[in-house]
Amino acid sequence: MFDWLRIKKSAVAAQPAPAPSEPERGRTMLDVLKDRRQLADWVEEYMILGRPWEENFQLLPDEDAQRDLEITFEQKERLAKEYHVLRIAGVLIFVRQNYDDGSYEATLNDLAGRLARALGLDRSDVGQALDDYVRHSLAGETNKVETLYMTRMYDDSPHYLRMKVSGIGRIAVDHIGSSFDIFRDAVNGKLA
Repeated sequence: MFDWLRIKKSAVAAQPAPAPSEPERGRTMLDVLKDRRQLADWVEEYMILGRPWEENFQLLPDEDAQRDLEITFEQKERLAKEYHVLRIAGVLIFVRQNYDDGSYEATLNDLAGRLARALGLDRSDVGQALDDYVRHSLAGETNKVETLYMTRMYDDSPHYLRMKVSGIGRIAVDHIGSSFDIFRDAVNGKLA
């Protein structure tokens, strides 16, 4: 399931990513990766604030499924925000594979703070979720990633077990993997 994680440090190619804005024209993604603070700034600008979390409401189950599963407004809001958490977990997997422990921890702490501010959530809760998603993903523990997601999103649902058995937790694995791929492609200069 986590075959996409087999790409290690060799994923950092020498090709520059296209610069998304004027002030950054001379800077490549490899330059950004060399400076942990620039990396956090880039992730915040393009992956946290570049798509407001409210846009994630369009990713929720359709109205019939929401009614059938009795998904509450609070759960919908948690889901919309969690897509951003999953997105940043994918980035942090790349960071974990390519940085030393101290740099990873500092980047995790920095991004957790930025993400928590953007989502209006508790910083320590966001940081713990990010760290757990990364740790379980790198260990290939798909079931633990799915359970973490389900617990964070639907622990208060009367349909928790039904949703877990139906594989709804797989959303987390897929979204983290997609985010990892997108960030890796940005580093390798494959984004248009």
